[in-house]
Formats: sequence, structure tokens, C-alpha cells
Amino acid sequence: MCTLTFFPLAKGQFILTTNRDEQPERKTLPPMEYNHDGTTLIYPKDEKAGGTWIGANTNGRVASLMNGGKVPHVRKNSYRLSRGVVMKELLQTADVTIFFEQFNFTDIEPFTIILIDPQNQSTTNFEVYELIWDEKKLHISTLPWKPQIWSSTPLYTREVHQNRVLWFKKFIDDTSQITPEAIWNFHHFAGNGDKNNDLIMDRGFIHTKSITQFKYDGTITYRYQDLA
Repeated sequence: MCTLTFFPLAKGQFILTTNRDEQPERKTLPPMEYNHDGTTLIYPKDEKAGGTWIGANTNGRVASLMNGGKVPHVRKNSYRLSRGVVMKELLQTADVTIFFEQFNFTDIEPFTIILIDPQNQSTTNFEVYELIWDEKKLHISTLPWKPQIWSSTPLYTREVHQNRVLWFKKFIDDTSQITPEAIWNFHHFAGNGDKNNDLIMDRGFIHTKSITQFKYDGTITYRYQDLA
């Protein structure tokens, strides 16, 4: 849940792609459709906690989660609820603004969620939210409709993230047409040969386990690769 890009393609069309950096032994299931109280969600599942790091509902809401908030934090031995379960609750809620106000985030490990949500049941008008939980407060920002990249704060320093921003800008400048395939390739090959910090990374105890891409252009489609 550690590198994320957002690309708007046209009005009401966008792509969200994530590289999941995790412990090698942590098992996951590929994306499937699940029924949650009458709402159909599509997401890959973490077998241990039952949650997810990226997913969508069939109305066009798409979200992805990264570990950590604005700054690195000290982990506690246990938490009340998995961050991945928060994701499932967010994807199925009827109104995200009410969810922001009423959901109990107490004793949940810090996270950042990027959420793209259709407004007023529209298929072309979307709001992009950045949600950051720092164990004390949920910080909510609305973001511009433009390409953006994020990196998980527990794993990547500000300097490393700035390098990734440069790779990201170069990719945009050098790519004549931004397509799902081009973005997919960026998530595979971006870097400078440093296996600790390239988009596909490997530090031994943690490595990039999978890449997942969700596209919305009136309907949800997805692509998933288990790198193992």
C-alpha cells in the first residue's frame, strides 16, 4: 500500500494505480466482487485482516489506502480495527461526508486514503479527497483534477518521494498519450536502479508484492498482477 498514482483521462474518466509493498509472507487474494449489505464492491483482499488497500463500488467510487499519515509514526502492538476494514466501510457507505463525520477512527493506525467519489449520482462530476488520519484527527482535503503521486511515509523519506515526483513528471513529459498501459509500465519500471526505493522495491523483509489498477470510464475495470 505504498506507491499510488492518480490520472484523470477525460471528464469523468480516471485511473488509480497502486504498488503494494508488504512482507513477503503476507498472503492476499486477487480482486473479486463481494456483496456488502446489497452493495457490490470489487477489491483484492488481505487474507490476514480481511481488508483491502484498493477497491471500488459499481457506482464509480474508487479508493486506495497507504500506511502512515503526514509523518512517520511509532506503531503500537495492536489496534482496535484494521485500516483495510475502514476501506471496505468507506466504499460501501451511502454518503462519504456523513462517513467522515460519524465513523469512529479511534485506535486505528495512521493512514492516508485517496478517494474519488461521484457527486450527486453523476457519472462525469467527481470529487477527489485526500484523507489523512494521524491517530488524533481526520484531515480532509479536496484535490485538483490533475495527475498526482503519493508514497507511504513509513517506508519512504521526503527526499525519496521528491525523486519519485521527478520520475512522475518526466513520465508525463515524455509520454505522448497517457494510457492505462503506459501508467502500468511506469509502475513497473520507474526508478534509478535502487532496489530499496524504485517503484518496484525489495528490501528483503518487505518488497513490492502486487500492482493493481482501477479504471473508471462509465464502468469499472481493473487489472492486477501478483509479482510473486
